[in-house]
Formats: sequence, C-alpha cells, structure tokens
Amino acid sequence: MLPPAQAYQWALDSAELQIQSGAISYTQAIGGAVKQLAERGMCVAYDESGNVLPNRVAYESGHIDHLDVAVRRAVMTGVNQLNQQYREQSMDCLETDLVEVTAHSGARDTDGPNGWENHAAWQGKVYRWSAKPKTSKGVYPDFAKTCGYGSVTGIGGANCRHSYWPYIEGVSERTYTDAELEAMKPENRPKIKFEGKEYDDYQATQKQRQIERTVRKLKRRKTAFEAAGLTEDAQAANIRLRRLNQEYRAFSKAAGLPEQRERMKVLYPDGGDVGKTSKPLAKRTESGILNDKGYKGIPITEEAIRRVPQVRPDGWSQEQAERLQTAHRELLRAVMDKPVGTEVGAVYAPDMRLIERKIGEYAGHQIVAPLCHEPHIFVHNHPSGLTFSENDIKGFINSADMALLTAVGNNGSVYALQKSDDYSAADFVKAYVRASLELKQAKNPSEYAKIMDRFLRGAEKYGVKFITRG
Repeated sequence: MLPPAQAYQWALDSAELQIQSGAISYTQAIGGAVKQLAERGMCVAYDESGNVLPNRVAYESGHIDHLDVAVRRAVMTGVNQLNQQYREQSMDCLETDLVEVTAHSGARDTDGPNGWENHAAWQGKVYRWSAKPKTSKGVYPDFAKTCGYGSVTGIGGANCRHSYWPYIEGVSERTYTDAELEAMKPENRPKIKFEGKEYDDYQATQKQRQIERTVRKLKRRKTAFEAAGLTEDAQAANIRLRRLNQEYRAFSKAAGLPEQRERMKVLYPDGGDVGKTSKPLAKRTESGILNDKGYKGIPITEEAIRRVPQVRPDGWSQEQAERLQTAHRELLRAVMDKPVGTEVGAVYAPDMRLIERKIGEYAGHQIVAPLCHEPHIFVHNHPSGLTFSENDIKGFINSADMALLTAVGNNGSVYALQKSDDYSAADFVKAYVRASLELKQAKNPSEYAKIMDRFLRGAEKYGVKFITRG
C-alpha cells in the first residue's frame, strides 16, 4: 500500500481481531474500520489530473479502490488466511503432509500465466504440501504449485473463498468425488437466464457484485446532490436506486443467490463525484449547540476551568495526576473562545508529554482518537459535560496501546477509563455489544447517560476501571 499504509493496516488488523474474538460480526467489524479511517481522513488518492479522491485506497500497482471495498476485501481475505494458519498447525499436530481443498459452485475459471488462477480446475482435490515432512506414501500433486498457495491470485488470495483441511492418508475420505467436481465446472452447469442473457455461476456472482457497486455509487451521488442543493439530480438518482434494487432482487432470485444487502450500504459520505459536500453543522439553540444525539454544548467559563477535579488513575503518582489535571484545563482553555460545541483532543505519552493536539474545524465536529502505535493517553473535551459516547468506547477498544481515555466536560466534570493488567479485550467487547443495543434505544440524553454509566460501572470485571469526578 501507499502511505498512510501503517494506519490502514492497523485498522484492518483491529477489525480482523474483533471478528476472530467472536464478539461482533464481520459486517460490524468492517463497518467500524471503514468509519474510523473515513472520519480521520486517513485514506486519499489522486486521479491522473492530481485531483484529490477522498476515502480511497491506492495500491502500488496504480489501482484505486473505494475505501469500503478495499477494507472488506482485505479483512475477509485476512480472516481466511488466519484460519488457514490454524489448519496448518493442525497438520503439524496430526503429522500429515496432505491437504484437501474445499470446493463450491461458481469458482472462478479464468486463465492466467501460472495456471492456478483457474480455481475451478483444482478445487476439491487432495494435494501434498512439499514444505511439510513427508509422511504420505501415494503420489499427489504439489499443493503450492497447483493451487498457488501464498499468491494473491491463488488459494486464500484476494476474494478467494477456498480453504483447505488436513487430510490423513488411509483414514480420511474425500468430500467430493471426481464426478461431483466435474459437475461443478462452469461448462457443465446449467446456464442462468435473465433478461435475455445467459450467465454461468461465476458470472452470476460477478453480476451481483456489479449491481451492488452501482448501488453504492448512486447512494454516494445522491448524498452529494442533496448536499449541493441539486434536488432534481437527487430525485433522479433515487429513481435509479429503486430500479436497481428491484433488479437486484429479481436477479438474485433467478440465479439462486442470497441477497447480501450489507454490501450495498455506504459506510461513509463521499461527494467526490459532484463536488465538495457541505460540513454537517450542529443545530444551534438559545442555550448552546444541539448535536444529533441531543446533547447541548455548554459555554466554557473560568469557573468551570478552575473546578476541573484531579483524577488519579491506579499506579499514578501525585505529580502525574497534577499534570493530567493541567492537561484537562488546557483543553478547555484551548476552545474557550471557539464556537460553543467545539471539541479538542490531545494525545499524551504515559509521562504526560504532549504528542499531538487537534481542535475541531467547526462546532459539532467530533474529535476521535488518532491511530497511535505506542502506549499513550487520549484526552478530549465533551461540550455537553456528559459521559463517554459510543465512539469513545470503540476507540478505547480498537487501540490496544491506549492505556487511559479521559473526557473533561465543558462544565468541569471528568470521566476516565483505564485498562488494568488483567484487561480482557474480548470480554469487554462482548459486554459493549450487549450495551450498545440498549444505547441505540435510548430516547433522550439522560437515558443514554444512565445506560452508559451502568455499563461502565460494571466494566471492572473485564479489567477496565471507570472513574468519574465533578
């Protein structure tokens, strides 16, 4: 990947870890990774004219993908590859050098320079892995050379659904016979007819992906048209969307394919096709700023800064606690003269040495924790003076190196989350997923705060200490 590859890779690893923990689904994990990168503006590319393309991933080959497409492909491929490594360990435990490759209808049958690009030709058979100590007696084709193990176009590569299992000679039985595998080949499968055209199984899946891509593109355009005030263009895009949804439903039924509606969701705003979209400003009220959750921004006063309490996390010295208190006061002072509702965040080293500070570009612009690959502390202000948000908790979970997260309210209140030595990320994630279902049903800020407070006060059993002052 081109820069900032490190941040991109971190987000992918985080999503993969969450999927492997079993705490959340792959759709939720992928959506979270995309939103993290989009909110931070980490991924951009440039077209041939040098124009900025937001929320894109640029590869060294010159190929450019939309962020959600690239993340989904990479995460699903990564999970598949990790599972294959588990199976490789199983081979060592079983002391076998043979593997059986999985098979499915619709396997790609494209030709390539190496031969293994045609997955339909090698799926479902038994191979010998020459990298393993020889234990088998029969003659088997070479696994890596035939199936392209380790190659982006081979088994376990990009968008490949194939995997393999340990095969024990004289004990295991093949899942598919040669006749069954022959029947799976595209040329031997009945063609799918739709609107006067014929598709084989693989072509049908590609047609389905093409419709999904077009739907995502139209949704982005519709959002951009609406932001630009182009009402007629937005309506035209909406009409096309309805027609495409009908076509998607009809084609999926005709091809016998399950509808995958999650692939049609747009996980970030993007107006690159029609121009720059307007920033999502918060709603102004007489007493301050009201954001989409109904939290009012409180004006910062000298009195509020003065009464910011001291918080002393476990294991901290008095000097460290005083520095943290100073950091909280400096945050509020940094946005005291900004529009009510402006957020500011800062990253500190464990010794309270300032690493980075960022102030929101407009009132209501939510500051999220930046990607950091060393032990750190993230502090930020909450204009509402209320407890942590769901984005705060997600950032705390996704950053393995974030030891402490704090939020100082514009009213001088302080909230803090600290990871202890017995912190269990998997258990904390599972607890958060349960709590998030309640949080989404909260009818007002007060009810939301009560649910979040109850969840955080019970987090100590997962190695997370919740501190509140003021």
